[in-house]
Amino acid sequence: MERLMNVAVCLAVLAGASVVAQPPLQPTQADLERSKAELGAALYENEQLKRQLSDSGTSDGFAIIFGLGAGVGIVAAGESYGKYLKPKTKRGKQGAVLLAAALWTSGCFISQLHNHEAMRHPANAAMTALFYASPAIFFGGVGFWWFWPERHGKVERL
Repeated sequence: MERLMNVAVCLAVLAGASVVAQPPLQPTQADLERSKAELGAALYENEQLKRQLSDSGTSDGFAIIFGLGAGVGIVAAGESYGKYLKPKTKRGKQGAVLLAAALWTSGCFISQLHNHEAMRHPANAAMTALFYASPAIFFGGVGFWWFWPERHGKVERL
């Protein structure tokens, strides 16, 4: 095989082609050292990324626990001071219904920011958020109609 290669090179030189030296097929010691250094750097970067991922999970857990605690605190405060905060007029009740529906809907849209599958396209995110917010929109509309002053035959003056 080597003899055939030499003959081909000689014929190529006779035909006027220039001969280019081929790099050796075996890696040199410098190539091996460079590969080891690149592998070490990649492994170090991989460990750093794994550490960052594990650290981000603990902050999510803390946020969930904090949110549950805040929710329990708000419910407890509502039980204690609810009679003072409860709206007395039809307009006040309408405002409370609209506020609750707006908070629910806003929460649905904000939660879509962390949903990477739905955020691939804005239409996906909007439709998913509207789906989750549809009970708030529906019951908010019913509540708004229910507390409409003219429905009961009374009109309140501001």
